[in-house]
Amino acid sequence: MGAIRDRMVAELELRGMSAATKKSYLTCCRVFVAHFMKSPEQLAAADIKEFLLYLMRQRNVGPSCVRVYVSALAFLYRAVLRRPDVVDDLPRPRVPKKLPDVPSREEVEAMLRAVRSLKYRTMLIAAYGAGLRISEARCLRVEDVDGKRMLLHIRGAKRGKDRFVLLS
Repeated sequence: MGAIRDRMVAELELRGMSAATKKSYLTCCRVFVAHFMKSPEQLAAADIKEFLLYLMRQRNVGPSCVRVYVSALAFLYRAVLRRPDVVDDLPRPRVPKKLPDVPSREEVEAMLRAVRSLKYRTMLIAAYGAGLRISEARCLRVEDVDGKRMLLHIRGAKRGKDRFVLLS
């Protein structure tokens, strides 16, 4: 899959996909090709569906992971191989929506007290209070804190966008 892989990397870069998406899509396609030991150009829609069933039945892969495989294979066949007809009717398993476990006030306080480093405790308090992603909290700088307006400037958040969040 060397030449196809190179074309896929180029298409991913041209579309501005994140590094995590590139890695995920390439891994999914590598697993797909390794499963059949054939070039994806030789495989049809029935083979893709058979592979998805294999993932669900034998490897016990969850619906959200199967959706990533579907997206990766759809990208491969549409953007790289220029065979959109192969993936037009691929099913996307439903992912059950679950509410997150919300820790109690005492649990949050205990967790924060357990962190000895003032630097990391401050980072955790800011992340928890503003609802930041780990990557956003990790990239915070002193100049991102606007104490007058009580805002945090989050740079390069998801999809590379900047945003402001309220400072609690």
